[in-house]
Amino acid sequence: MHTKETKEFRDEIILIVLVGISIFLCIKLDLFDLFNQYSRKYEYLEVDEWFISLLPISIITIWYALRKISKNNILSKKILEINLKDSTTSLPNRIAFRKAYEQHKTSQSFLFIINIVNFKDINHSFGIALGDKMIHEIALKLQNVVGDIAQQKLYRLYGDEFAFFYNGDKKSSNALAHSIKTNFEKNTIQLDEDIDIQIDIAISYSNTQPKFQTVLIAMQDIRQSTDKTILLYEKDLNFEKESKQNLEVLKLLKEAREKNLFIPFYQPIIDNKTQKIAKYETLIRIKKDGEIISPFYFLDLSKKYKYYYHITRAVIEKSFEVFKDRDESFSINLSSMDISNDAVLKYLFDIIQNNKETASRMIVELVESENIDFDKKLLAFREKLKTYNIKLAIDDFGSGYSNLVNILQLQPDFIKIDGSLVKELQHDPKSYSLVETILVFAKKNNIQTIAEFVSTKETFEIVQKLGIDFSQGYYFAPPQIKP
Repeated sequence: MHTKETKEFRDEIILIVLVGISIFLCIKLDLFDLFNQYSRKYEYLEVDEWFISLLPISIITIWYALRKISKNNILSKKILEINLKDSTTSLPNRIAFRKAYEQHKTSQSFLFIINIVNFKDINHSFGIALGDKMIHEIALKLQNVVGDIAQQKLYRLYGDEFAFFYNGDKKSSNALAHSIKTNFEKNTIQLDEDIDIQIDIAISYSNTQPKFQTVLIAMQDIRQSTDKTILLYEKDLNFEKESKQNLEVLKLLKEAREKNLFIPFYQPIIDNKTQKIAKYETLIRIKKDGEIISPFYFLDLSKKYKYYYHITRAVIEKSFEVFKDRDESFSINLSSMDISNDAVLKYLFDIIQNNKETASRMIVELVESENIDFDKKLLAFREKLKTYNIKLAIDDFGSGYSNLVNILQLQPDFIKIDGSLVKELQHDPKSYSLVETILVFAKKNNIQTIAEFVSTKETFEIVQKLGIDFSQGYYFAPPQIKP
């Protein structure tokens, strides 16, 4: 500790020692008297003896100040270097990338982004410490490959994404992307002493303005694809059009929230035996200036930008108002976002508590295609519904990858067979066979079935023949503003 402190204040200690030595020498050698005699002897020079005596101290002080300035400059450069360097990979970081981007964004150079495919799985499977070790090894290998092939500096943008700039044409950029991918993926990365793993990468590149946004659009397109791993952003990806449309939708959602423009529509569900209306499904719309706007236009963005809660709340509130004085059952759709949102659940169960008779006719539909996380919270939600005698339906059954064990644990009262299967009953033997299997499973477990998208008489007759309990679709009625 003493050694560290001594090193830290070394310059100050030297300054004090030198000042002390100069004062000691002045006293020991009687320099003050000598300076006085000198100044009296050469009075015409007008040199003050105090000035002469303080000269060594002044020189020492100036030396100290210059040394400190020099050290501060060195320290500032080191801090700047650290600030521009990623601590895990030692590559230039996002701040350094932004500075470089300012220089390249108006040029014709291409911006490349490299994504480590499924890198999150490594963190989840092996832990963050080993993940950091892996990203360091990956970054080192990527830097070598990019440096050797493209002679360019590699930047780390995010956890598993890297970037570099390249001055070339479209053809050479495409060749460069394939060369980097091939050279990087031909060797494995060492996970541990005895374990090597194959790491795959995806590459997007663009020189379309604004480059950073367009190259991210291309990377997003890769993520949503099952076969693309290298992609050039081109005008036909409609970035400008999509951005403008998204802004319009967000303005619409904001206005709908502020002016209460979310309007439920109701589509009847028919009892296949009596062919009479048994219940209604509540479906959300926006009504603005007399125009009815479909959820297809706004629902996905509402989930991304925190408007979905207001939609769910409007559906719950207005459905209870409509069915308070009616006898039919009605259903509302809840997603994993709703069940994970404590504010939504509180609002729902507060209304249920205050309207128990109406709530007893409510059916909650869980959208299977939303891939609801099966956890204790979902089971607790199901149990709480039972205490109020509220039934549960699994919507879009057959559209996703159903875990039948989880379905049995939830004990739904209804399964809604996805419309993509129902529409093909008349023409596709495989769809017919799959629906038959679903029906066997449902009947053995005392679960009633509802066919969605019944749009023709022929489809309805097949649905009846199969023994499905209920039907819903345009053959009977489209969604309407009043049930």
